[in-house]
Amino acid sequence: MTDVTMSHSGLAEERWSLRSRPLLTQTTQFTGLSQNDSANLLIHLARQSQHGNPTPIYSDRTKLSSAYSGGSRIFCDASHRRFFPGQRIAIVPTDWGTVSITGVHAPTEYALISSVTDTHIDLEGPLLSSSGYEIGSWIFPLFDSEPVLNIGYDRTTRQIIDGTITWVEKSGLSTIPSLTNSTHVTVPSFSQYDGLPILDSTMNGSIAGRVTREGTTLSSGRASRTSVFGKINRFGIEAEFKMISRLDWWRLASFFDEVKGRMGAFWLVNPQRLWDLVSIQSSTVFRVRKTHYYYVFDPTLSDSTDGKPPWLEWFSIVQDDGTVSISKIASVAEVSQDIWDITVSDSLPITNVSRVTAAHRSRFVEDTMKENWFTLDIVTTKLSMTEVLTEQSISIPNI
Repeated sequence: MTDVTMSHSGLAEERWSLRSRPLLTQTTQFTGLSQNDSANLLIHLARQSQHGNPTPIYSDRTKLSSAYSGGSRIFCDASHRRFFPGQRIAIVPTDWGTVSITGVHAPTEYALISSVTDTHIDLEGPLLSSSGYEIGSWIFPLFDSEPVLNIGYDRTTRQIIDGTITWVEKSGLSTIPSLTNSTHVTVPSFSQYDGLPILDSTMNGSIAGRVTREGTTLSSGRASRTSVFGKINRFGIEAEFKMISRLDWWRLASFFDEVKGRMGAFWLVNPQRLWDLVSIQSSTVFRVRKTHYYYVFDPTLSDSTDGKPPWLEWFSIVQDDGTVSISKIASVAEVSQDIWDITVSDSLPITNVSRVTAAHRSRFVEDTMKENWFTLDIVTTKLSMTEVLTEQSISIPNI
């Protein structure tokens, strides 16, 4: 969670990080397909409003990869999942859905994690089950949730009910750590430029552009007046990310945790193709063709000392493998109609160039990253980003 204060005159921002750990909110749909299941669901829902509960993170569940017969180690695929030392987990046997002759479900067991690797989880002690657990038994990471105050459901027939429930993680010592604190998952690091990370995850869904101007509108009767803040507008986008592997999701979620939502700045590569690359004159001079008349050298649209508009401040190269390189634009020279030579301050790669475009110093608009899981591997999310001015981080003593 971040507190943002903005200067009306220059759009300078002061951002305070108010929480050291992210909080998890999980919304799950439930359905009871029989009278017995619906009755059990209603009892379970009633308990959710009485007190907080250890709640499964359904999107991060995994299975035993080998049978458990004793000891404090269980084997499973724990990679790119929210398993952390000190966290509680639930082990659900494969026959959990069957009912015994006494009408009681097969037991589910809980344990505390001691350490985690990609292939196994060490527990603080052996499990209590005398019969052990078969291959394929489910393992759920848990988080401590607050009591749920309002739960709605629909009864479609005498036997079937369905609805949704939203759990909010309890803030405190049991809060799940940030993904950047994971000790067992190694994620390819994001490239950096000028001390800030580069968001180079593929935006492979819908992308909505946005031009915003800070200001306020005052109305009185039928009259109104709009006052604008700062000198120019700001570029922003809302991008959809469709990920088909847990590694891609973990990498993007770790990036979001690393910059702490709205708190930290990063480099955003403009998803629009602003220029077509004509030729590479040298590692610092790139000849391009304008693809849009709007993207011209217009000092009236600039908030910088050199009179450059935002799309002529920073130049970025995207290579075939997705690698992004950025440099400050030193000068722009018109070669002929719609043809420019862009000279940059730093040498950039000149091989396997996929596209060239502008880069923007940006931040996220919200402190929330919403994940929509379709399977254990396929997930989508939408993130909004907006431009910021020159950034620096400061620490305040005695706070």
